Amino acid sequence: MRDNKITGEAAEFNDDNRPEDDFFEFQVEEVGEGQEFMAVKPWKGQIAEPDNHPEIDPSQPDTTYTLEYVYGYRCQDSRQNVYINPDGNVCYMTACLGVILDKTSNTQTFFGGGEVENTSK
Repeated sequence: MRDNKITGEAAEFNDDNRPEDDFFEFQVEEVGEGQEFMAVKPWKGQIAEPDNHPEIDPSQPDTTYTLEYVYGYRCQDSRQNVYINPDGNVCYMTACLGVILDKTSNTQTFFGGGEVENTSK
């Protein structure tokens, strides 16, 4: 028994009243230019490879960097990750770098964040 959606009354249902499989035929249309998904592609035709770019050099650069001061701390989705060590300095992690902040002289000591050998790539 199923409810008839038009009349709201209970009606007997059997497979004999079911339409044949080819009852619902859909017409297939070819999708033309500009009618595909995301038809507006503003980057198309705007980005082109330069004619005289340098060859790809997979070697490491000769330059190095030194950290002077770390600004910021991420605390939106992390908890209980700021500590005070026995010397009274604040210790916390930010990005991939550990920071020890000396509050009296406003200087920082860094650990981690060094070069990592990435052999997986």
